[in-house]
Amino acid sequence: MSAPPTIGAALGAATTRLEAAGVDEARRDAQVLLGHVLDAGREILIGYPERPLTTDQATAFDDLVARRAEGRWSEGPSSATVADSRR
Repeated sequence: MSAPPTIGAALGAATTRLEAAGVDEARRDAQVLLGHVLDAGREILIGYPERPLTTDQATAFDDLVARRAEGRWSEGPSSATVADSRR
């Protein structure tokens, strides 16, 4: 089994997947979802792209990205979390 991805690699892959699914603002959505999983703000995501995710974090993030790519956003982070992370 391969090592879990870093923050930067996870965001890059998620952005690509969301763009392919036609999600507007795919990068921002990927950041919101990963921020939710890590309970971290954008400054952590941007400032520490080399930080590895745990296996559980990577799995949870992949699940959220898959749901977002399928258009099931309402099952992801609460709208309050999304609004807070976009400030």
